[in-house]
Amino acid sequence: MNTHHSGEKTCERIAEENGVSRASVLRARHYTKGIDIADTLSPGIKKKVFSGEVKFTNDEMIKLVQSSPDKRQDVFAEIMHPEITKAMEAADAEPNADNPVPVPTADPEQFKTYQVPDEFMRVYKTLSTATEMMKNTLKRVLKNNQSYFSDPEKQKVLRFAMQRPAIYLNELETCIEQILAETLEGAEKTA
Repeated sequence: MNTHHSGEKTCERIAEENGVSRASVLRARHYTKGIDIADTLSPGIKKKVFSGEVKFTNDEMIKLVQSSPDKRQDVFAEIMHPEITKAMEAADAEPNADNPVPVPTADPEQFKTYQVPDEFMRVYKTLSTATEMMKNTLKRVLKNNQSYFSDPEKQKVLRFAMQRPAIYLNELETCIEQILAETLEGAEKTA
């Protein structure tokens, strides 16, 4: 029995009965199948779609349906959180060499930009390289594992893993600010 041929006839029959094109029926089929797949990846999403709380485009559901089963969780995460993909793409953009790099300070208005003096360039480049390595590693891992943004158990792992670098960077910033404040106090006393 040729099921493909009977599927085509069914599609045409449904289109004719509903006064729509065959393409509309196929889009609806993909959309419905996409919603079913999304519900297996995130149980309860189908109910949210039917209530109008969550909306997907036809293109998003077609992308989900056409993705390989091992990539569907990542595709679904991209659909649910497009801002993450945009942020990662923006972070990939090369900084403009004509614009100096902003320097984080306790008082952001103190320095809008800063040109590193040549005698400090070696230390600056070492710290800058370390920062870029950390940023690129995190970006690559998150981009390649986007299901960590939609799967509740994986979200716990992500939050747990991100605590350590966040705590370290906060402690480092506090320590540097304390040293700078003490150095400034010492310089004011000797002046």
